[in-house]
Amino acid sequence: MSIQYVTFLPKSKAEQIQPGPTDAMISICDPGDEVQLASGWEQLLTLSFLDMVYDDDLLERFGEAAPRVYAGYPQRRHAEAIRQFVDELNQQNINRLYVHCYHGRSRSAAVASWVANRYGAELERNDTHDANPLLQTLLNNPGRYDRYFEPENTEEGVDTTKGGSGVVRWLKRFWEG
Repeated sequence: MSIQYVTFLPKSKAEQIQPGPTDAMISICDPGDEVQLASGWEQLLTLSFLDMVYDDDLLERFGEAAPRVYAGYPQRRHAEAIRQFVDELNQQNINRLYVHCYHGRSRSAAVASWVANRYGAELERNDTHDANPLLQTLLNNPGRYDRYFEPENTEEGVDTTKGGSGVVRWLKRFWEG
């Protein structure tokens, strides 16, 4: 039992698919965007994050504010949700995994190529040159950027991200002049 085929496609085509009993879907949309998938998806993971990237240089440039600045970007929790979902699917009788994002080129291509490489599923499209490099990195190494986003123990409980109290201090300095 394992995933046989994986394909990535745009939201508009994903919304037209009628799920079969051995189909699964990973639906990736922008925050606030709505997807109207057909009913009947028994195996469905829905995630919301922007099709954007960051790297060590950008994270270091923003310092303590990085967790706030990059809040809607792909993060460890997204990669771990995808990994767990696909690991569970791979133990079932799933013939085809569909992965969609808005244009069907970047976030979905990153996930589909990772699934093909990790599980040996046949990638039904080979045009993965626009795959989101940040999402690829996080899928292969979810903890890659933890040093910028690690939970911090704060007595006040105001902010739970690394440097969070720094973000609060930075915002106060910004607004107070």
